[in-house]
Amino acid sequence: MKLISSLKYFFALVTLCIIAGSCGMQKETTVNRGLQNLTTRYNILYNAKLLLEENERNVEDSYYDDFSQILPLYKEASNQDGSPSPLLDSVIRKAYVIVNEKNQSNYIDDAYFTIAKANYLKGNYYDAVEFFTYVFRTYPKETDLRLSSLAWKTRALLHLNNTQEASATIDTAFKYLNTSSGAIPEVYAAYTQLLINTGREEKAVESLIKALELVQSKKYKLRWTYILAQLQENNNQRQEAFLNYTTVAKSNVSFEMAFNAALNRIRMSDEEGSKRIDRVAALRAMLKSHKNEDFADQIYYRIGDIYTERQQIAEAVASYLKATKQLSAKNPVHKGLAYLKLADIHFRSGNYTKAKAYYDTTLTTLPPGFAGYEQIKLKSSHLELLADRYRVIAKEDTLRTLARMTDAERQDRISQLVREQAQKTLEPGNVKADIPSDTFTAAIDRPGSNQLEGKFYFNNAAAVSQGFSDFKRRWGNRPATDDWRRGRKTASDVTENPSSQPLIAKSQDGSATSPEERIKQNILKDLPLTPDAFKRSNERVAAAYYEIAGFYREELKDEKEARKTLEELLAKVPESTYTPAAYYNLYLLYSQVDRQKSEEYRDKLLKNYAGSQYAKAILNPRYGSEANAAEEALNEVYTSVYELYTHRKYTDVIDRVSGAENSFGNNKLSPQLAYLKALAIGHTQKLLPFENQLMAIADTFSTDELVTPLVRQHLRYITENRNEFLSRPTALLDYDPDNNIFMEPAPVVPLKPVIAQNKPAVQPAKPLVTPPVEKAAVTPPPVKEEPKPVIAAAPEKTPVAEPAAIPEKTVTPEKKTEEVTKPEEVKKPEEVKVEIPAAAAEKPAEVLPEVAPPVKEAKQTSDVKPQAPKPAANFSLPEAGEYYFVVNVNSAVADLSPSRFGIGQFNRSKYSALRIKHQLKSVNNENQLIFVGPFNSLTAAVNYEKSILPLIKDIMKIASERYNTFVVSKDELDKLNSRALIDSYAEFFKNYK
Repeated sequence: MKLISSLKYFFALVTLCIIAGSCGMQKETTVNRGLQNLTTRYNILYNAKLLLEENERNVEDSYYDDFSQILPLYKEASNQDGSPSPLLDSVIRKAYVIVNEKNQSNYIDDAYFTIAKANYLKGNYYDAVEFFTYVFRTYPKETDLRLSSLAWKTRALLHLNNTQEASATIDTAFKYLNTSSGAIPEVYAAYTQLLINTGREEKAVESLIKALELVQSKKYKLRWTYILAQLQENNNQRQEAFLNYTTVAKSNVSFEMAFNAALNRIRMSDEEGSKRIDRVAALRAMLKSHKNEDFADQIYYRIGDIYTERQQIAEAVASYLKATKQLSAKNPVHKGLAYLKLADIHFRSGNYTKAKAYYDTTLTTLPPGFAGYEQIKLKSSHLELLADRYRVIAKEDTLRTLARMTDAERQDRISQLVREQAQKTLEPGNVKADIPSDTFTAAIDRPGSNQLEGKFYFNNAAAVSQGFSDFKRRWGNRPATDDWRRGRKTASDVTENPSSQPLIAKSQDGSATSPEERIKQNILKDLPLTPDAFKRSNERVAAAYYEIAGFYREELKDEKEARKTLEELLAKVPESTYTPAAYYNLYLLYSQVDRQKSEEYRDKLLKNYAGSQYAKAILNPRYGSEANAAEEALNEVYTSVYELYTHRKYTDVIDRVSGAENSFGNNKLSPQLAYLKALAIGHTQKLLPFENQLMAIADTFSTDELVTPLVRQHLRYITENRNEFLSRPTALLDYDPDNNIFMEPAPVVPLKPVIAQNKPAVQPAKPLVTPPVEKAAVTPPPVKEEPKPVIAAAPEKTPVAEPAAIPEKTVTPEKKTEEVTKPEEVKKPEEVKVEIPAAAAEKPAEVLPEVAPPVKEAKQTSDVKPQAPKPAANFSLPEAGEYYFVVNVNSAVADLSPSRFGIGQFNRSKYSALRIKHQLKSVNNENQLIFVGPFNSLTAAVNYEKSILPLIKDIMKIASERYNTFVVSKDELDKLNSRALIDSYAEFFKNYK
């Protein structure tokens, strides 16, 4: 009893001490500090740590590793967005108790670190960054905690895509690396993730090796070893990768990771000799084990990859199809990846219809959060753009292959191709009632289902069939006659198919022409048998590759594929007008990935193309702004020369063009300036000087796609009518009714601004450079024009609306000394015959990669929302109807006469089979619209847009920031009566495309 009584007294005394201590807890005493440290460490922080561990286990159980990608170094919930989380919210509350109530303890720094860590795991990355920064700055003596804070802060910044600040943070961590030992692996791990995210995988290997040397956690050691093997494999360190995969496969990691490590070992096995068969056999053996039932899709997928490497495409397709038919609860991504592989195979083989279907299926199978999902979506939606360019490459490759053969070999090969294609055309189910003249688009209509390995253009049934559909949509059913593109056609003829033609057509002399002969004739006429023709073929191939690279870089943001495409361009066409641009882009694209390669391309550019604009951009950081100013000055020179021409000051034109050549050298407008000079010579001298000047343009600017085709038309016309030209006092006459062959019926004379009510003219919105004299544009009244004569062997004597090259009459108002043109006397809109080309070699816009601005830190809050877009009007784009291509200029006073002249040049050189015209419309004294048409359908107008856009920067003589383009129906065009509506429609059309 005495013992029990003594214990009662003892516990009572302890209780009184605790009560007394709690009453005086806020007093700064040794006892209070000790009690706070005791309760903080072994109660609050301990329980918070248990909650964090429970959260980590939950993430581990629900986390899915995508082994088709490089794994992240840490498993983190991907769906965290800062929303409430019971476990993590409890951790934060407990940590705040320490901060607010246990202010005498030694664990305030740990509390703030716990708050930062919990916010990071919740997805509140902005808050996490601030708390980690606070810990680093406030507790300089806690070296391990400070270094760990910098590592976690780097990870948070990577989630915010702020790689610039993440790099600065990790640099700071490395400066304090020797002050700590426990947090060093975390720093190297964070640095490795930064390198992976920014594509610097070679350096990531070195960093991860250092992290593995120091990390103590076996769980992280094995996971990082697998990631190291992935990185080494990507860097072609195959032996090291194989050994690391072996280490993981033989360890006690999760079955799924061990399984994928074993798969990778098999895939990387040596392919020499008989071991080629062993890889597939080893994978098939894995299918027999019941443990691998849930991974059958991955096994078939890897078998497909092996067959793809061996170029056994049919076997690869069969394996990928088997992968799509497996049910897998473990890895749903591989079924989508198998569909993606099938889409890529059909795309490369030219079967774009099947490729489109497989890309769409891929998008419905893969989760939207899959890395690369948006790229696949963009590629699917822009498939026709890529397909067009790859068809150009395939066609030109085939033609050049034939051109390199001897005559005998070429004839044998063409005969073989013709027989094959003609036979396929006549097979049941493939017979067509009409065969277009273009061999590359008309050989067959239905592709064979198994012809996936055809690289030669004519052996590729899908590519030829796709081209056939494109040809029919553009040209209808054309007879096999010489110069078939220049027949008198309407826009309806171009886009709609008339009644079917007989299978056996007749040639011009009335004799029957068999399908075989027609195919053969069209192959022969397109062969690049001369050095000049071969050079133009090279340019078309280079242009196609360059535009594909631009699409990957700008649209898909896929720099790796952009680099690959540019290198293919240089391998296939080492010398072209695109070579310096390719070098420059590769220099930029490799600058953050492989510094050595970047420097190699830089050196090649500076050595071989020292005078190019790209070399100047490297040597002079201010070259870009200086080049913009020079381009604006060049446009002004062209405008002044054009105005001199319209006023018949031909001698001044010749002098000014010569002066521009001296001032600007060879530039993008050189062909157009030379053309104006040639016309001026034609108006002042006899035929021979004029003809020589035209021939010089054709020779000097042989790859130009705007002026040179027109010049070649002129030379053919001169040849056909030489005697008539020789009899003239000057080659071109101001009042010659046939002069519209060399010039539009009447050059557009810009109107002077009409001053009304003493109000100043409306200025353009933020002009890049103010033009010296800007002139108000007036919408011409609708006038029905008479048809112009068609270029033929001899000029037709049909009446024309106005004589060529005669400026508009002007009148002088009574109270003004300035010459003002009456609005009633505005020139009638020109009606110009045009032709849709079968294939145009297009020069795409330059691909100049830009550095994205760093992401600014901002507090994460639900109140901050992106500005909602303006509601769009109820626009529509039905297929049938009257359509126009529109250039929208954001200025009411810019002089567009030179630009309209350029559009006229384009139309006459490429669209001379149609009667379309370009007109000008002023909108609300805010914008000017140049609209070209009419076209009878949306497809026809879009085809015109595709053809002209690659040349639009050369055609328009104003800064590209001041205009945009779109296609619009006549009904919608009539509605566009304000800048706001025009902008709204432009956005609608952009989203429609």
